[in-house]
Amino acid sequence: MELLVSKTNNKFARGVFIMADDKVCSVVAEEEPQVVAEKNNIATYAITYNKAGRLDFIEGLCERTYGKYYRNDKNTADSAAVKLVEFINDFNKRHAGVEYKVSYESTIENKDGSSKNIKIECEEMKSDFTLNIPKKSLLENIQANILWILLAVILIVLAIYVFQTNNKKKQAEIERVKRENDLAIQELERKRQMDEEEGRRREEEIQQRMQQQIQEQERKRMQEEQRRRQEEDALKRKSADAANREMLIAQMREKGNFPWIEFTGPNGSGRYELHVPDTIFGRDKTQVDFALEHPTVSKRHFTIYFKDYKYYLRDLNSTNGTFLNSYKVTEAQLNHGDLIHVGDVTVNFYI
Repeated sequence: MELLVSKTNNKFARGVFIMADDKVCSVVAEEEPQVVAEKNNIATYAITYNKAGRLDFIEGLCERTYGKYYRNDKNTADSAAVKLVEFINDFNKRHAGVEYKVSYESTIENKDGSSKNIKIECEEMKSDFTLNIPKKSLLENIQANILWILLAVILIVLAIYVFQTNNKKKQAEIERVKRENDLAIQELERKRQMDEEEGRRREEEIQQRMQQQIQEQERKRMQEEQRRRQEEDALKRKSADAANREMLIAQMREKGNFPWIEFTGPNGSGRYELHVPDTIFGRDKTQVDFALEHPTVSKRHFTIYFKDYKYYLRDLNSTNGTFLNSYKVTEAQLNHGDLIHVGDVTVNFYI
């Protein structure tokens, strides 16, 4: 490396090929080989043979100088020779010369696609090459023939205008005819729809009247059926009530006589026999079975009824209340000789 640095020009590519045992490479210079190689652009290529105890010093040197390294594991001359030729070819390709970037501005106005010979001189070196003149671009061709292009554009625009004007007239006539046809079709369709609507309306009216008649007949039938059932139920209830009433009256007679009441009041006194199972007392003759005529007595004041061979007293929501043996009651069982007060009227009950 010292010889390359001192004896060669750094304008040319330089490289070192090492074929030796790794151990024989020792540093005897002031600078390490890597530093010298990197500073002076010296690529290092190395071929070593495989042996125990190697230092692998040269491999790192090759990597840092962008060279290549090969360890001959087979330790044969043929393998080393093949790799050496490969390294030399690589060196020739990578260091064939120095690349210079050159920019060139052409003054040739006529871009006809021809070729021109150009010579470039740079740092006492000369290079000849061929410059291919490009053809005119589309924009340049347009600029060169602007008048003809404008005339052609005007003619094209005029032709388009004439075509569009005629086409618009034809289209307008077609649209007019189409609108007239559409209006005629719409009018026919409107009349058809009106006729259909009128027919549907009449049919719906007829169906509605028929439906109403059917509903009215059904309503009358249901009312008649309901009235008939109500009459039958009323007859059944009346018959049942009559049978029950007769049974209760028969039970009342089993004691030999009907119970009776004796009453005393400001308007007089009297006696009344209870010959039915349920007797209503009050002031209003139209609403009761026996009237106790006095303002202190309600229209429907109380009732005495028979059930399960016993007699009971029930107040009918009277204004002044019903008292049995001086106690106000809503409902209570009656016994022979009980004293009942309703307003200013006194009633004695006897069995």
